[in-house]
Amino acid sequence: MPTRETKPKAAKASRTTRADAGKASGSRAVAEPFNKSMPLPATTSDIVAKVRKSYGLGKNQFARMTGFSERAIGGWERGAKITEPGLRKMREMEHLREALGEIMQPEFIREWLETPADEFQGAKPIEVIERGETGDIWRFIYYMQSGMPV
Repeated sequence: MPTRETKPKAAKASRTTRADAGKASGSRAVAEPFNKSMPLPATTSDIVAKVRKSYGLGKNQFARMTGFSERAIGGWERGAKITEPGLRKMREMEHLREALGEIMQPEFIREWLETPADEFQGAKPIEVIERGETGDIWRFIYYMQSGMPV
């Protein structure tokens, strides 16, 4: 019986992408952790630092806003691998910052976040976000963009 030469599986896997690896093994491809249509900065430290600095916030305030610890934020900015929930939250914070930039001067956003607002029953917008009530912030943005009274 002739013997068949086979290549080691490890060698083949090292040349394939995650999606190709799933197809080659007959299983489903592994889902990507983010929306490919929106390119991320080169590293996760870049995205975390970029989003935090776009708000003009320190690590303490940004940690309050995102619900992650200052230690996690600092680690991500230094190059530690960001978690899937962390990446989703950075995307959300990036979109929120872009929307706020459409209704107010970007350099005013930090001050606005720290100022009690009647629209939020006297709470500071950063407190509203911290409580997980970003829907109220998005509603505020919608009304400001539409010209409807808040």
